[in-house]
Amino acid sequence: MRGGYRENSGRKRGYSAIEAEKAREFIVGRVQESLEPIVASLVRKAVEGDLKATQLLFDRAYGKPLTPIEEIGETPMMIVIDN
Repeated sequence: MRGGYRENSGRKRGYSAIEAEKAREFIVGRVQESLEPIVASLVRKAVEGDLKATQLLFDRAYGKPLTPIEEIGETPMMIVIDN
């Protein structure tokens, strides 16, 4: 018998999700092992003036702004709404 439906053929259900979760756990473990040098590097770049590193650090430490920054004229202005 060729082609068509065959009982118990093909990849088992949930296989890709299980493999993805294993990969995610591995990556999280490696990042946790190297967290201190990664953060130190980001801080160093932020101090040197790297805007992306600064934004990443502030977003992780304090959360992203609730309201986007609006530019009025040449001076950027941030609108903060306290809940």
